[in-house]
Amino acid sequence: MRVLQISPVAPPQRSGMANAAGEIYKMTKSAVELSLTDGVEVDLVAAFGESTIGGLKHWRVPGAGFLSFTPALVSLSKKYDVMHLHYPCYGNALMVSLARMLGNKQPLVVSYHMDTVGRGLRRPIFWLHAKFLAPRFLRQAAVIVVASRDYAAHSLLAAYPELMAKVVEIPFGVDAARFHPAAGKDMAAKKILFAAALDEQHYFKGLDVLLQAMVAVPGAQLTVVGDGNLKGKYVKKAEELKIGERVHFAGRVSDEDLPKYYQDADLFCSASLDRSEAYGIVLMEAAASGLPAVATAIPGVRTVVEDGETGLLVPPNDAGALAEALRDLLNDPELLKKMGESARKFALTRTWKSAGDKYLEIYNKVLSNPSP
Repeated sequence: MRVLQISPVAPPQRSGMANAAGEIYKMTKSAVELSLTDGVEVDLVAAFGESTIGGLKHWRVPGAGFLSFTPALVSLSKKYDVMHLHYPCYGNALMVSLARMLGNKQPLVVSYHMDTVGRGLRRPIFWLHAKFLAPRFLRQAAVIVVASRDYAAHSLLAAYPELMAKVVEIPFGVDAARFHPAAGKDMAAKKILFAAALDEQHYFKGLDVLLQAMVAVPGAQLTVVGDGNLKGKYVKKAEELKIGERVHFAGRVSDEDLPKYYQDADLFCSASLDRSEAYGIVLMEAAASGLPAVATAIPGVRTVVEDGETGLLVPPNDAGALAEALRDLLNDPELLKKMGESARKFALTRTWKSAGDKYLEIYNKVLSNPSP
């Protein structure tokens, strides 16, 4: 069985989708033996990042990361038994649809990562796509995989019963050997970690709100891991709020160094604003590192952080509630420790290998029953 996985991004690019696509590729590529099959051959096409199929030309509409496409997919699809698209990826969704129109109707598996909401000029464009184009494309899928059924029930998919009937939940995993707790940590340091791309496409990560909350969390230090064209804006805001000396912008860090930032922190914070955030792989990395999290109570995310057990959930876009939760945990080292231990136990239940095995099961299932 030959499977072609398609993603707009893959490692070494940094994003939740790039991370997920890369890990799912590695796990399905390496798991050549499964009870349902004698073997599987998997290739990956990514417009940005490492791809196992080289020499392909990719195009991208500037300023719109999901509008990347690879025209060679139309002819390339003939060589594969199953197509697996990481979505949203509007350009390559069009290429897959065109291939199917031309007769290459292999079973299609779609990993539905998130709704696209956007702001400014992107918002009406994304709305039009979600209203008229996304449902038509998604009806072509044999299976729609989500990391959280809770998220799916509050997403674009929920408006279409025929799409929800195709939904299968496969939670994203974490490398618990790479991300693990530090020994002998000083819990009095009050160190908060935030990790995300600092660009317009990732506005929904809510760093603005976290910076505002930090004003009301005296004595705490915040480290921001990530880079992008909005970094300067965030640095300026921290200075305007007079918390610049307590906020360290680490920029982009290497894969080798990233686990050390989790180990050095006492607490992780995710302040995401809307359903553009569907899960939060960084929350899984934090949990594996033994860090409790303060996060927003939005669909998907609330299945990764168990309120009162592995962290605290607060309403989105509420700097006051965010500050209160951060203070509550940072001022209670015993609670921090207890929640961190619970978070680690939770992370050990979600591995990338398990996710990869489940994808292989789906590939075999749709190959034997390829409808629609």
